[in-house]
Amino acid sequence: MPGEFPTVAFDGDTAVISWQQHSLSDERVLEIDRCHPDAEGLYALGAFQWTWTRTRRR
Repeated sequence: MPGEFPTVAFDGDTAVISWQQHSLSDERVLEIDRCHPDAEGLYALGAFQWTWTRTRRR
């Protein structure tokens, strides 16, 4: 849906996946998952047809 998209931020070495929801009157951020690195330090992110863009925090 337009105006709604997932974001990933880090809390230490844990990736926190959130979903941002925008409407005409407000914005909500809902934490939907936490992902920990595997033994090689890699994260299982980006399943299916998700595309990622690296951005700087504003």
